[in-house]
Amino acid sequence: MGDTVIRKTRQEWRFPAFGVPQAARLVRRLAARELALWGVPPDRADLAIVVLNELAANAIVHSPGRLIWISMVRTRSALLLQVADQCMLPPVQRDVAETDESGRGLHLIKYLTEADGHRYHRDPNGAMWKVVWARMDIGQVRA
Repeated sequence: MGDTVIRKTRQEWRFPAFGVPQAARLVRRLAARELALWGVPPDRADLAIVVLNELAANAIVHSPGRLIWISMVRTRSALLLQVADQCMLPPVQRDVAETDESGRGLHLIKYLTEADGHRYHRDPNGAMWKVVWARMDIGQVRA
């Protein structure tokens, strides 16, 4: 069900999944439950789920069948949404035509969040991970 870590000023949630299309539905459901438990306003939680879904979808496309990590960090007024995969190619926002069926995810993330980006991280076992993240303000939530 994911691990939740509660600290005085923030909460964290991490969930491992495999890069398969079915993972996206499970991630959406579990993240929505966690956001509700954290007291995130429903309208902001819905937007966070859209962003997390786009991040996860990109990881699934670029790391098919491989392990990905989904995480959320909540502070008093913001959410940090992150997805880690082992595809080392950086995310690229591309121009899309009106008739294109894909390619709008990063545009949507930029529109819905205050900041976004990516970084690389080496885990304790020496494996390299690309972490794609987005930060969104959620206002003050109950602690």
